[in-house]
Amino acid sequence: MPHPQPQSPQFYTLDAEAIPTTAGPYALITSNFALQWFQTPEASVLRLLRSLLPGGWLLLSFPSNRSFPQWRSLCAQLGLPRPGNALPEPEPLIEALRSRSRQCLVQEHCLPLQFECALDFLKHFRAIGAATRLAGARPNPAQLRQLITTWDRQSPNGITVDYHAICLAVQK
Repeated sequence: MPHPQPQSPQFYTLDAEAIPTTAGPYALITSNFALQWFQTPEASVLRLLRSLLPGGWLLLSFPSNRSFPQWRSLCAQLGLPRPGNALPEPEPLIEALRSRSRQCLVQEHCLPLQFECALDFLKHFRAIGAATRLAGARPNPAQLRQLITTWDRQSPNGITVDYHAICLAVQK
């Protein structure tokens, strides 16, 4: 019996949060550092999982709500508005995926970033689009100056800010 000709893989760029329930089935879906922008992260990820072929894989990475502890701590100390947008809490999402999948592999990473000063960190944060405020109060210019001055004074040898990254490999 002749062997079937292998099909060329097809690649798509889709809006993961708006993927139709009839889309797919796909063998592999990936999303890298996008989940924090979803309006409904858990529901969207579960919709992606349903779009997979049996045995297919969903690969996700995202910064968790444990990211930027240095920045959050200093803002709390100074009584400033909560910095940045709310980031996904990994535990409920992981539990939902584990209960609906063949396997759910999880890795957590603490990724320290170094900056010469607080302003460099804030510029970096803005450059990656993370300064776009989805909800809540944002610091006014005087509060930002207070944050930068205090942080630089407390960290004369540079600023370290930690990303807490979650990486998931989920098999349907």
